[in-house]
Amino acid sequence: MISSAIFDANKDDPSIWELKAHMCTTSAPGGSFEWVPKIGDRELQVWNPDADSETTGKAPPQTSPESKGAEQQTTQDPGEERLLAQCHCGGVSLTFPRPSAYQADPEERKKWVSPLEPNKWIACLDFCDDCRLVTGTNCIGWLFVPTALISPELPSDLVIGSSKVYRSSKGVQRTFCGTCGATVFFHDDSRAHMVDISVGLLRAEDGVRAEDWVTWRTGRLAWGDSGRRYDADFTTAVAEGFSQWGKAKYGVDYTAIVG
Repeated sequence: MISSAIFDANKDDPSIWELKAHMCTTSAPGGSFEWVPKIGDRELQVWNPDADSETTGKAPPQTSPESKGAEQQTTQDPGEERLLAQCHCGGVSLTFPRPSAYQADPEERKKWVSPLEPNKWIACLDFCDDCRLVTGTNCIGWLFVPTALISPELPSDLVIGSSKVYRSSKGVQRTFCGTCGATVFFHDDSRAHMVDISVGLLRAEDGVRAEDWVTWRTGRLAWGDSGRRYDADFTTAVAEGFSQWGKAKYGVDYTAIVG
């Protein structure tokens, strides 16, 4: 299987690439597939392996940061709620608290903390070309958290556990797990105190959208014009489904400043 989103050639020819189905959705309860039931007038299928198949679609077991060695240990104040983010192999593990722990002036807080749900962070869908080519997917979900709130403490190069880092463009660092390849962080030098965490790493009990921790910015896609230039039909379908879901959940088509 090839990640189709890394190819630019023939991207406008529907006889070359056609998105037809969501696969292995049972391993992603509450996943983003619910935002995209169709592309244009074409319904997307949903496929999962048989229950007795060796590939069941189950999510990998959660591994606590403490079980991965001293470099992955975290500290938690009694009663402080923290969310675990962990890659597939468990080589990168980290936790962070709710926004109540973020001490900043109101103007700064509203960039990153949900005004609709003040106990939640803001997340978005990003369609930029760089993220597409890094992940091999048309879009990625990012959550924005102050670096000072992440445990274990992040060094200046952002490398923790089995992660590796590289400069993808001027002023931008990205990290990924050197073992399983999972995307971990995006960091922009212009907002050095914040880091973007790949939402796919979150081990939230309520599902992969982590709705108990996250308010999704459904009113605007990050770099939506790039997504439409690459695959107009898919990006339009996501934008419409995302917006409809947001209106039903939040009562508004929520647009944040961030991203």
